Amino acid sequence: MGNVVASDYTAFNFGYVSPKMRGRVDKAYYTQTQDYNNNYIVTPEGELSFRPGTIYVKRTRANRVGILLPFLFNTEQSYQIEATDLAFRFYKDNGIITDAPKSITAITKAANAQVTATAHGYSVNDPIIFNGVFGMVQINGMEGPVVSVIDANNFTVSINSTAFGTYTSGGTASKIIEIS
Repeated sequence: MGNVVASDYTAFNFGYVSPKMRGRVDKAYYTQTQDYNNNYIVTPEGELSFRPGTIYVKRTRANRVGILLPFLFNTEQSYQIEATDLAFRFYKDNGIITDAPKSITAITKAANAQVTATAHGYSVNDPIIFNGVFGMVQINGMEGPVVSVIDANNFTVSINSTAFGTYTSGGTASKIIEIS
């Protein structure tokens, strides 16, 4: 069995070389290469940094199997596209992209929570996400489709809020942007 040759590695900015090059310390670039890299990123200066991890943002649409597709619009704008059965959703800066949020003034405790938001403009089956609600904090971050539109200021969502705390104030409801 062969001996392992130890060498001083100064940087990794020459990139990957074939594993067949192991031990070729006679090559000038040998101390600036690697043949295997797992969970590291090589910076332009040649140093190794740990690969950043992932974070949980939210579940997929209807908890279905989906994939994330990166979309780079330009060097300043990048997005993730969630592709599930028959729909796309969009993410940016660790959050889902929504329409302008509507201020909530009341939420009832019911099998289908009734929400009051002035001039909401939602339609049946629009996916709605809630944030910043006080009192009924369990609804924050939850998503549910609009079940019925009562009038221009009231709608019900498919979220059972009977076991939640009592709504006290604040919060927003936002329609999640989806393309069928």
